[in-house]
Amino acid sequence: MKKIFIFLFVTMSIVVFSQFRQSIRNIFMQTGEYKSLPKEYNFLIDNMRLHSENIYFQNLQFSKARNSGFVSLDLIFFNTAKYEFLNTGFEIKPTGNNKIGQREVTIVPTRANDTWKGSEVVDFSKYNPLDNKANFFFMKYFLNISDADLLAHFINNADNVQLPKSRKKTESVVAISAEEVEREKKRNESNLKIFIDDINKVNNIKINPAEYEKSGKSLNDLCEEINKQMPDSDCGFSAYKTYIADIDEKRTRANLDVFYRGLSSQRLDELTDDFVLPRGDIEFEEKNLNLIFPKDLFYNKDKGNKSELSFFINKIEHHLTYDFNKETYVLIVKLFPYFDSLSSDFKFIGLYDDVLKGKNITSEISVSKNDFKNIEFLIYPDKMKINIVFKNKEYNYDKSFALKKEIILNKVNSKK
Repeated sequence: MKKIFIFLFVTMSIVVFSQFRQSIRNIFMQTGEYKSLPKEYNFLIDNMRLHSENIYFQNLQFSKARNSGFVSLDLIFFNTAKYEFLNTGFEIKPTGNNKIGQREVTIVPTRANDTWKGSEVVDFSKYNPLDNKANFFFMKYFLNISDADLLAHFINNADNVQLPKSRKKTESVVAISAEEVEREKKRNESNLKIFIDDINKVNNIKINPAEYEKSGKSLNDLCEEINKQMPDSDCGFSAYKTYIADIDEKRTRANLDVFYRGLSSQRLDELTDDFVLPRGDIEFEEKNLNLIFPKDLFYNKDKGNKSELSFFINKIEHHLTYDFNKETYVLIVKLFPYFDSLSSDFKFIGLYDDVLKGKNITSEISVSKNDFKNIEFLIYPDKMKINIVFKNKEYNYDKSFALKKEIILNKVNSKK
């Protein structure tokens, strides 16, 4: 559930629509306008649009800032409608006793916040998280690094031993040794001279280091000169091509990761999740929406208890992330219960990593209703993983166990 609410107007002031009821489909993930998820999640968008036909709203208030938004409204659920998530067995059941005409409904005051720092520069129809060159300039933009500061960081590290470029198998040890000798010579040169010599060689340009070492010219002047000699690119690209780019894309990404950790202390995946990809939360201000667990995946601890396992939803957090190791998006959706609303203690077949045994262990996991914290859905483009988070009383910290069974999401959103 990402960018749950799309706003009708762009404004910094709060806009109010009182007692005006219509389907939220008119303001929610609109066809042709919704751009907050990549195409890999079209199946999820279609599912949410389908359910939106049976959810109405009133008392809408919203505000829109540059990279964030706020919505306050009353959501109206029809008690007889079925709100099942992607045919997975997880279902939201309204429990209120309101009425609109002869229809029994549940009216829930709701607040939603969305943050997407990259909304003005990221186009999911074109964006590729594995595009290293784009990532280099994205992070420069989001971290607000000037051209001069960028060059300064490269120059300050120019005398460091760089990660060696990938070589063809035919290259000899002699060539590698010669490179080491060249690096040793560079240690006796100034960083600025090393930097200019390096970018000259790699980019086939001609900049005289002496003009910048003692002339008093600034790094902005150096950037301008680079731009003159490389008119079709940014001056920072000359350094990217010299010190970061590699024929091996994964090595390029590793170099990029090291570079930006030196500037921000964050890894590339953390910067991507924080700046490039959207996130938000939805809070239901009354205890009227019950999340029903699928019986084939979870069961009551008391075998004699055949009632539905459920809890009332207090808050939903959603965050689109990217896993660079597996090269896939992961939409993380966390559902938090109202205090003491879990219907009973329960069990499930879980999977966890046993550090002492050095392998994954499958076992039956018991969860006390008093210790349960939240449920976490990891939604991939083709499957969904589920984590259960609860408090470990013995050591006073939160524990998370993965459901052993993964839910496969195919084109018709069915469970296998």
